[in-house]
Amino acid sequence: MTAATDRPVLREQSPTDARPTVLYVAGSGRSGSTALAQVLERELAAGHAGEVRYLWDRGIGEDQLCQCGQPFSRCPWWSGVLSRAHGEALDGAAGTLARVRPAVDRIRRVPSLLRQARAGQPTAAVAAYADVVVPVYAALAAHGARDEAVIDSSKDPSYLFALAATGRIDLRVLHLVRDSRAVAHSWTRRKRRPEIHWEEQYMRTLPPWRSAVLWTEYNTVLETARGLGVPVLRVRYEDFATDPDATVGRVATSLGLARRQLGTAPAGHSFSGNPIRFDAEPVRVRLDEAWRTALAADQRRRVTALTAPLLASYGYLGRTRGGR
Repeated sequence: MTAATDRPVLREQSPTDARPTVLYVAGSGRSGSTALAQVLERELAAGHAGEVRYLWDRGIGEDQLCQCGQPFSRCPWWSGVLSRAHGEALDGAAGTLARVRPAVDRIRRVPSLLRQARAGQPTAAVAAYADVVVPVYAALAAHGARDEAVIDSSKDPSYLFALAATGRIDLRVLHLVRDSRAVAHSWTRRKRRPEIHWEEQYMRTLPPWRSAVLWTEYNTVLETARGLGVPVLRVRYEDFATDPDATVGRVATSLGLARRQLGTAPAGHSFSGNPIRFDAEPVRVRLDEAWRTALAADQRRRVTALTAPLLASYGYLGRTRGGR
């Protein structure tokens, strides 16, 4: 017998239902998504909300710091967003999300989510999930009234496919890739997390082989995102760091996003992500190739071997240039 959460649900949209435009930055961890999102926010008519996937656990649950320096619960901007999204029903929405998320937002659910997105028939679990997460994006879009899109740098592939399966978001996908050896080196670095304001805590570290496996898994799944029927642009972090203006131009043109008008400053309330979002000065993009000397030779060889097929496809091996 089919479980209730697996039954397709056809949801009638009223003329007033908003389809918020979301620029989703997807990729593996430590690929430079926070820096890229900050630059895009500065140049495009799009507000960077941070990693929206983690609002529920790290924001509502743990009360981590917003980019503005306030605990999540005391940030007027986010309080306004959540009030607009769910009002007094926020606790109930959080409970619903906790209940249905295991049936929706998991890597193993991606094939099912892809089928649902193509057919336009979300299951009951995805429909319930949508009733929680979509109003948050609609509220973010309304709160950033001068912006045409919301930038979500959550990166996670399963969350991207879950958003697509809802059928209620105008998704534009930026698939960010970075050399797997640079990513592996970044995962070994110890960096304090200022958002954890009640104690001293550091970003998680991973051994190079483990980060290489995750890099391959995430990027392999993301290669199937074109099957969702939404605009997808792949960008290499190295190309972005070398010429940020050219990358911004490609994103604007390929994903149909307008440039920001002069004098329209971004809100500065991104939540979760790399600690650089707390820096007072505007982000300075630079090409970091410390991995070439800092990552031990045997580790470089191992990571290269584990990720070689995609490294070659993305133009990191041989002469072929990546990105499309």
